Amino acid sequence: MRQQTESAPEAAHNAAMRNYALALALGVLSAAASAQSIPAHEKVALDANVLFDSERWALRAASRTTLDDFVLRMHGLESQTVRVVGFADRIGSEASNQVLAEERAGAVKAYLVMKGIAADRVRTSASLRPDRRVLVEVSGIRVAR
Repeated sequence: MRQQTESAPEAAHNAAMRNYALALALGVLSAAASAQSIPAHEKVALDANVLFDSERWALRAASRTTLDDFVLRMHGLESQTVRVVGFADRIGSEASNQVLAEERAGAVKAYLVMKGIAADRVRTSASLRPDRRVLVEVSGIRVAR
């Protein structure tokens, strides 16, 4: 059996590669140890002004973009309930504004459900405060790394 010998440059190169691999392995182990999951309570809210035209409950195109951003911010948040509050208009009777506020909350709920939020997680309510907006809020636990 013939023994193979390394030249000095090859030995130095191989030693450097072993040291690099060892440092890399220790770095990965060190990073993995410090990256433990830490649960943190977080609240994600959207208080968007003028999601709707006056006396309407159909979402504006810009409103869809705003809601899409909200859904992205919710990603990774383990929550139970999404609260949606629809607000009224400055004009109209109290009865018509109640319906309007409910329909606005319903329009936002429908959009969130279309984006993958479970319908039974979304709770809606109405406010007669004249703001032409909807407040959407979710609280939950996000695992921070």
